[in-house]
Amino acid sequence: MNEGKRYRIYFILAVIALIAGIVFMTPYISFAQEHTILERGESYNAMDFITRSNGQIFPENETLYTDETGIFSFHYTVKKGPFERDAVFSYGVTDTRPPEIEILNAPVYRDPKEEYTEEDMKENIRVNEGTLSFETDYDPKRSGTYTVHVTATDDSNNVSVSSYPVIVRDLEEPLVLNAGYGSIITRGSTFDIHDFIGYGDNADPSPKLEVEGTVDTHRLGEYPLHVKLTDASGNVNEWDFTVTVVNEYPEEEDWEREGYEFADFMEDYAGEGRHFGIDVSEWQDSIDFEKVKEAGCEFVMMRLGFSHGDKLTLDKEFKENIRKAKEAGLPVGIYLFSYQNNEEDLRKVLDLLFEELGDTPLEL
Repeated sequence: MNEGKRYRIYFILAVIALIAGIVFMTPYISFAQEHTILERGESYNAMDFITRSNGQIFPENETLYTDETGIFSFHYTVKKGPFERDAVFSYGVTDTRPPEIEILNAPVYRDPKEEYTEEDMKENIRVNEGTLSFETDYDPKRSGTYTVHVTATDDSNNVSVSSYPVIVRDLEEPLVLNAGYGSIITRGSTFDIHDFIGYGDNADPSPKLEVEGTVDTHRLGEYPLHVKLTDASGNVNEWDFTVTVVNEYPEEEDWEREGYEFADFMEDYAGEGRHFGIDVSEWQDSIDFEKVKEAGCEFVMMRLGFSHGDKLTLDKEFKENIRKAKEAGLPVGIYLFSYQNNEEDLRKVLDLLFEELGDTPLEL
């Protein structure tokens, strides 16, 4: 081999060695996988995604950014000897975790007729993210247990659903309108307890009625009964009364009511927080409201009329009574004597009542 060829071989070998050295000294880095998908809000160590490297690695931060959803790039610097190299790791951040709903109070207690609005519902909910929506069958007019359904939806359309009970808690016992005292029925007729008593409740439209004792209308005599009313909240009102079976109803006695001066009435029943007024209708004929006021009367409740079916009959003295009472400076309220037994007819009559009142102001 001549000298020239030998030098060329040495030169080629030197170049190969130099290239190999450069390759060997060049830093490199490889990652676990491309298009890695991470969960928003989680903490990820930047070094956990590196599978191989031949140098010292310097990440831009200790952890990857995951506060938002989207595609992000994370930078590394790899050093080996006098060489260094920048590398980029691309990853996506998604949100697959549903919002966290916390119910603060369960159950929630409400009084009868107390509204429970969406703002009230929001005050009972704590959620880490998302928009809230509510659905409920809540009815403040009826005592019982109702359910509020809560849905939380975040920006990634992840959904959480929860629910809690709302209890309309009635603390008042059923009201007795007519206790049946002095009830008389003729022999051989049909006895129906509802012909002798009347009752209602502020929150339960149908309180439970229980009657102990029976009435034998085929035998003359007195029949003691015990009546118990229980509403949906467990409040109880009970009492005793007697039904008398007779051959025929006694004749009505003629009687005249003795006078009772208004001043004496006020004196006899005076008490803190009490106010005295009168109830008037056409049965009192024409009334001098100036004298009524001078006697110490503080207000007037007057009958607007009476109703049956879907008909309203105006009290003959109503228009004069309300005009004269207002002229005398007396606060006025009205009432309707009603025979309605269904809501549809009652609503029709109330429409007629408001039409009759027009824009007449009422103080009571």
